Amino acid sequence: RAIALNVAPRITGRSAKIISADILDRDQWTVAEDYEFERPLYRFGLDDDRHTQVYVSGSSGDVVLFTTRAERFWNWFGAVPHWLYFTQLRSNGLLWSKIIIWTSIAGGFLTLIGLYIGISQLRRGPRISPYRGWNYWHHLAGLVFGVLTLTWVVSGTISMNPWGFLEGGGGNERAAVGGDPLPWSAWRDSLARLKDDAALAGAVSITSAPENGRLFWLARWANGRVVRLDDGGRVAPVAPAELSRKAQLVANGRAIASQGLMTAEDSYYYRTPGSDRLTLPVYRVVLADAARTRYYFDPRDGLPIGRIDADRRGYRWLFDGLHRLDFFAWLRWRPLWDALMLLLLVGGIAVTGSGSYLAVRRIGRDMRSVAASLRARKSSAAASLRPAPPP
Repeated sequence: RAIALNVAPRITGRSAKIISADILDRDQWTVAEDYEFERPLYRFGLDDDRHTQVYVSGSSGDVVLFTTRAERFWNWFGAVPHWLYFTQLRSNGLLWSKIIIWTSIAGGFLTLIGLYIGISQLRRGPRISPYRGWNYWHHLAGLVFGVLTLTWVVSGTISMNPWGFLEGGGGNERAAVGGDPLPWSAWRDSLARLKDDAALAGAVSITSAPENGRLFWLARWANGRVVRLDDGGRVAPVAPAELSRKAQLVANGRAIASQGLMTAEDSYYYRTPGSDRLTLPVYRVVLADAARTRYYFDPRDGLPIGRIDADRRGYRWLFDGLHRLDFFAWLRWRPLWDALMLLLLVGGIAVTGSGSYLAVRRIGRDMRSVAASLRARKSSAAASLRPAPPP
């Protein structure tokens, strides 16, 4: 309760009271594996106008999430149906993953069949479609937006990395940079020296960042400032020579084609629409291996923050490119990206909406036909059981 009350002014903009409190393992907004080591979770409802709910980890005491009523409402129309993110289903990660993969594969197959039929039914002349009514508009919408619908469905399948497709490798870069584990005495003595360090006044977190047998700390402030300290609490900025040594560590004997500080985005390290979190400048290392592997290091702390190999490069174009239309830097410019996405989404709604309406109408017609056939059969059977009229 004290943690929730302490963080409330930074979330709501004013002090707030707790009007509800409960403990839970998971709910609709904390069902993902990201919170697995934070459970159980304490959920506190605040009395602000946005009906904010704050989640505090029962294992670490961290504030792991907060939601507002508007966010919860719109997520029921967006993220939840889009990813089939229903609590009971999402609680079983393996089952949820299989359902997403197979339904998206089925969706891609059906879209491909629809495109084939739509193209095969094209006619020459002023009226290119042989259909009438809703079938006509579905045919036209499918011809215009069908390929886009297909790429969205297929790229959505790719986002799940089915059967290890485009998963990429690596992941041990931080361990390679960190080196062998340090003895507990080194941590204990360093913490004792940091405890009363006036330079850390106002810091909101201190994280360990060992490097090749030496202990460093990363101090962060609420305004985003990050300072690296050595084991004695002295400021220890990362030197270019140190970044070069880190590049050699992650290269692990492979030749380095190029390395250096990058001050602008490239094709694989960039800010996506809707996100402002991107560290620039960044130190980029490109290896001379077959995959042209790239590593990106944060020059403030010297830690690796990204890795791009052949699989991740393919994922970048097949998912980010096809699913988000993220092919060129100018396409990420707002509000051009928003306008283009809204236009294409309206087209997608026209295809899927008209198709769904036609399917429901066809099912209704078939059900009425079956019902009429059953009634006729029942009447015929009843007539056969009537006694014959007297001669």
